[in-house]
Amino acid sequence: MRGIKRHKRSDEETSLYFQAVSRFFLEHRGSPFFLSAQEVDNIREWKNMDIPLPIVREGIKDCIVAHRKRPGRKGKILSLSFCRPFVLRSYEAYKERKVGGKRSPIRREDKRRELEKAVEGFLEICPDSFPGIRQVFSRVLNLISQDADEELLEDLESKVEALAIGMASEAERDQIRNEVRAEFGNRSSQELDRIQDLKLIKHIREKYAIPHISLYYY
Repeated sequence: MRGIKRHKRSDEETSLYFQAVSRFFLEHRGSPFFLSAQEVDNIREWKNMDIPLPIVREGIKDCIVAHRKRPGRKGKILSLSFCRPFVLRSYEAYKERKVGGKRSPIRREDKRRELEKAVEGFLEICPDSFPGIRQVFSRVLNLISQDADEELLEDLESKVEALAIGMASEAERDQIRNEVRAEFGNRSSQELDRIQDLKLIKHIREKYAIPHISLYYY
C-alpha cells in the first residue's frame, strides 16, 4: 500500500510539472501551442533530470529573449524544443551556484509566503463585481495556512482560468475571436475554441493582475 501511494504521488508531481512548464511557455511565447511528441519528451527529460521548475522557467525566458534579439527573427518560437539547450545551460549554471554556495534553494515556506503576499495583494484590488474569483482567492489564503497539497492548489489554478473566461466582456471575446480566426484559421473549430480560451485567460489575467496559485510560479 505504501508503494502504491508513493507511485500515485510521483504521477501527480509529474503531471503538475508538465502543466507548469507548458503553461509557462504558453504565457511567455505570446500565443497558444500544442505539445508535440518531441516537446513532451523534452519536458520528461527535464523532469527525469530533476531540473527544478524555476530553472526550467529561467532557461525558457533566456531562449525567448535571445530569439527576439536575433536579426530577422522577430517571429515567435514555434517549438519548446528550441528552449532545450537554454534549459540545460541554466541547469549547469544552477549546479555550479549550488556547489559554490552562491545561491541557496528556495524553501517551500518561502514560496508559500510569496504566494500569500500575492493573494492578499490581489484581494485588495479585485473588483467586487467578480465574487466567484474573490471566493477562490479567499479560500487559497485559508489553504496556505493549512499547508495545502500542491494538487489542490493546481486544481484551484484551473478554476481561476475558467472564471477568467467568464470575466471577459463581449467586446473582448469578439476581438480575441477575430484575432484567433485570422492567425489560426486553418485549425479545427475545437482547436480554435481552445486557443481563444487560452488567449482570453492570458488577457484577463494581465488586465486584472490575477496572480497564479500554483507554488511552481514562486
